[in-house]
Amino acid sequence: MTKINKKNHPEGLYALTFGEFWDRFSYFGTLTILVLYLSKIFNLHVVHAYLLYGVFVAFSFATPVLGGLLADKVLGSYNAIIVGAIFMIGGNLVLMNQSLELFYLGLSLTICGTGLYKSSCTSMVGMLYQKDDARRTQGFTIFYAGMNLGAVLGPVVYGIILKLFGWHYIFISSAIGIFIGLLITLHRLRPLQRLLYQPKIVASFKSLLAKYLFVFSIVAMILVLSTLAITVFIYPELFTIFIALFSILAPLAITAVAAKQDYVTKRSLYGVLILTAFCVLFFSVSLQIGSTVTMFLQQHANRNLFGWHIPTVMFSSLDPLFVVLAAPVFSIIWLRLAIKKLEPSPTKKLSIGLALGGISFLVFMLLSTIPNASAVMTVTLIIIANLFLGAGEICLTPAILSAISEYVPKNLQATMMGIWFLALALAGYLSGVIAEGAESLQKLLDVSNVHGFSYLFLLVGCCALALSIIIFVASSTVQKLFEVR
Repeated sequence: MTKINKKNHPEGLYALTFGEFWDRFSYFGTLTILVLYLSKIFNLHVVHAYLLYGVFVAFSFATPVLGGLLADKVLGSYNAIIVGAIFMIGGNLVLMNQSLELFYLGLSLTICGTGLYKSSCTSMVGMLYQKDDARRTQGFTIFYAGMNLGAVLGPVVYGIILKLFGWHYIFISSAIGIFIGLLITLHRLRPLQRLLYQPKIVASFKSLLAKYLFVFSIVAMILVLSTLAITVFIYPELFTIFIALFSILAPLAITAVAAKQDYVTKRSLYGVLILTAFCVLFFSVSLQIGSTVTMFLQQHANRNLFGWHIPTVMFSSLDPLFVVLAAPVFSIIWLRLAIKKLEPSPTKKLSIGLALGGISFLVFMLLSTIPNASAVMTVTLIIIANLFLGAGEICLTPAILSAISEYVPKNLQATMMGIWFLALALAGYLSGVIAEGAESLQKLLDVSNVHGFSYLFLLVGCCALALSIIIFVASSTVQKLFEVR
């Protein structure tokens, strides 16, 4: 067990946060420019670009399911971080090429690297805390804030490099940053390996050669997965089958695992699955920032503020920026409410987050209905919308991550983190479907392009608010699954 210090967080938290900072820097930088990059550099139709955006997001969040299983059963979290970072570095270097096929390869390598890296990095945060440590949620809030700081700077740095050097040099900053983050993370975590869950297969290797051969076989398997991912990028219609199977089989697998657990653990796993399922709509809404919101701002928003034509990609940093700024606010609020024994349950925090996300898109809808809006009004409404969206995300996500680390057994935590990311994968796919629906809605209603965006923003905002009400009403019932301990 890690030593408890009432004032400080466990050693290793900030190293993991720094490593995750660079992971999100790379991911959100790529996510922000992806639709514009595919449409401008490779001349793909915007609907096709939306579809590939959804595939990229979904793959990025689906692969941590396999990454979590590999970490839990085969590699161990420490080794998974090393292999994952190497693949992310290689993927970003490949993305610098101008061939569409090599671009797909680069995306596939970064996706597989993220799958190994992200689930292990997140689950390792929970391993640093003892079971009843009250700082756990605050620790995840710090981790999540650092993660989103990377998401803030990624689009900004990508935008600056794009302006100064061009499209094909924007990925090298991610490769360098991930390499530095890996070195620092490994240096700080090496003394803490005793705290981490170590699969028996790794511990059984006595010789260094056996360990190297083992890791080589894992790398070969990941390359095979990368090849499959490239195929899906080339034929994205195959991904509908893939995500459907993934979304059905993974929860069934966890349900089968839960059935073998004791009564208390079984109920907790079911409770976490329910909370995870309700997060799908929130992230399918919030991920519109990189697709429909980006295209709306590119095509219709007045971005000429005080003589400066603001690059569209810069606005994508606002959502994670407000996640970072809201983190200490919510951390203080939850801590003070906890002292008074009034802190909302994770289920109610989820409801609050969904409501804030719904309000955000109603603000985007308002902006899209104002003809000839001034630049000042445009930027103000964009900031307000992203403020609500960022606050909603920091409200619900640390609560869910904390619930996973507290109620799920240690030997299943990386796997359960993978299921959490699977929910985000489904949300990513749905975000692409919603984005494609923007043009279909425009044609169906026979309205202009800007009014198509208006109806879309109204629809997703109202759906988020409706789901918020449903989960709030059901919160007491869901929370009882965790209270049998």
